[in-house]
Amino acid sequence: MSSFINIRIKIKDKQIDSWLCGAFEGGSNYWCDGIKVKDNDYKGTEYASDCISKGGTIIAEDKEINKQTILDALEWLSNNKYTKVLDRLINGGYDADDSDILFQVACFGDVIYG
Repeated sequence: MSSFINIRIKIKDKQIDSWLCGAFEGGSNYWCDGIKVKDNDYKGTEYASDCISKGGTIIAEDKEINKQTILDALEWLSNNKYTKVLDRLINGGYDADDSDILFQVACFGDVIYG
């Protein structure tokens, strides 16, 4: 029998920006046809990857992604045998593949590709 615990971890906006940048610039290009910023509202940022941490929303694969969907995706990783990916994202050492996994979960609620 297994038991689970919830652990509170502080996520910095810059981490979210970096994870999404990794997904947008290479990790998710093989399945994601494009990213749009909802209502073209970049929340004062220059890049789509930075607007989510500032309260913006992007649209990818007809799904709306915002800060809460990213946080929910992190929680999903912790509960679905992706703890090594989560560890790398939280503690550094992540790569474009880890960013892609996070972004897939934010979009689809699961890892669909690879």
